[in-house]
Amino acid sequence: MDNLAHGWKIHQQGLHSKAEQEYQRELNDPTAPLQRKALAWCYLGILYYDLGKYSQSLTAYNTAIQMYPQFPVALSNRANTLSALNRIDEAIASCEAAIELKPEYSTAWTNLGTIRTTCGQLDAAIACFEKSLSFLSTDNEPAHRNLGAALTYQGRFQDALRHTERAIQINPASAESHRNHATLTLLHEDFEHGWTEYEWRFQCSDMKLPTYPFPKFKGGSLSGKSLLLHAEQGLGDSIHFIRYAQLAARAGARVLFHCPPALCKLFNHLPFIDKIIPMTSAAPRCDFYLPLMSAPLIFQTRMESIPNEIPYITPDPTLVQQWKAWLSQQTGRLKVGIVWQGNPDHLADWQRSLPFHVLEELAHDDITFIPLQVGHGREQLDGGTALNIADPGEQIDCDSGPFMDTAAIISQLDLVIGSDTAVIHLAGALHVPTWVALSVAPDWRWMLNRDDSPWYPSMRLFRQHQCGDWSDVTQSMRDLLKIIQPRKC
Repeated sequence: MDNLAHGWKIHQQGLHSKAEQEYQRELNDPTAPLQRKALAWCYLGILYYDLGKYSQSLTAYNTAIQMYPQFPVALSNRANTLSALNRIDEAIASCEAAIELKPEYSTAWTNLGTIRTTCGQLDAAIACFEKSLSFLSTDNEPAHRNLGAALTYQGRFQDALRHTERAIQINPASAESHRNHATLTLLHEDFEHGWTEYEWRFQCSDMKLPTYPFPKFKGGSLSGKSLLLHAEQGLGDSIHFIRYAQLAARAGARVLFHCPPALCKLFNHLPFIDKIIPMTSAAPRCDFYLPLMSAPLIFQTRMESIPNEIPYITPDPTLVQQWKAWLSQQTGRLKVGIVWQGNPDHLADWQRSLPFHVLEELAHDDITFIPLQVGHGREQLDGGTALNIADPGEQIDCDSGPFMDTAAIISQLDLVIGSDTAVIHLAGALHVPTWVALSVAPDWRWMLNRDDSPWYPSMRLFRQHQCGDWSDVTQSMRDLLKIIQPRKC
């Protein structure tokens, strides 16, 4: 077997270092023709992409294309790397160049559709996936999987489910397809199957999780055992699911939490956690570990057994008094916190976050709005606003610690309004009335066709009727704001 064939074989087995050696042998072979060297560079581009070394991946692809410009595979794959580097226009151009060379190149059409999905060009993305399927209709798992994802973003859930299930039928080992299927299943309140399917996320290439030298908890008695829960995914997920530490404590465990640094201070005094360890530090040895978002599976959570004893987070009393004094100086019948922008690195932030100007539809003389936005998104306040704003300032949470001032302020408000962000989860965990603006394709935890949240009894959900149009949401909120009464803190 030659260097490239052997390298590709072991590359697919995950033996990246050995595969790289095989590719380098080809490049160092003075007798190898130029086209073979270009292919070796292309394989290196794939390898570096798989390792998350995107700059090296791009260099490898560029070298391959420079050696052999008529190389649609390298052009198509380079598009994925450019997309990972957030160079979207260049990524689209690279895919289109591959398609120009090879119009029936199914993989290039799928890659182009995936890139267009990431930036919200859903109609164009769906057309790309359908084009891909027209060239390779029988066993095109990536096209079916990604078409399902794009249809989900459009709120076309039954069509999305059909394509996702077809992807799994083609390739039962596709972790990404199973994860997509899990989110659709959980959206439809089928927790029995959804939690099991959601475990496939650990096999997805984009999941980076810590490893521990002790066993994962898979059920059984926790009495007298130490359990290390660890965070995964976003800060909002940790705020949402930290409630499961309480169930573990009740089961008799000594509970430790491997915590994102930004949440350590907020969680430090939770009575059901024995020890908080920042994820920047090594965790002590325990009897078991458990990823936080696997807890619903382990504790067999169903709709009727969602743990929703709220509040489970309490603000710092000193900060509460400080902000209570500040809020007492603000005018207005209602004091309403607002947050509009989530983490911009979130895959679907383009869909879930609100432009600040959308909230201006809620303007009312008797309402004082308190911005709770920290960091990215605050710049949208700079252009002025029709809202009656009392701004706690850019230094919120700087001296006190992440979320500390925010929690204290929220605890004194009549209402919090915003998009699906960590601050919204915090408001729900504090048991403060909270209104959430949801897109046509909400995160699975908000489910479908309901205006309440079984996870947070103080929440009310407002749903888009049409992708990208928030007018129905703001009109419903505006009507209710006229009749809502101030809360007694």
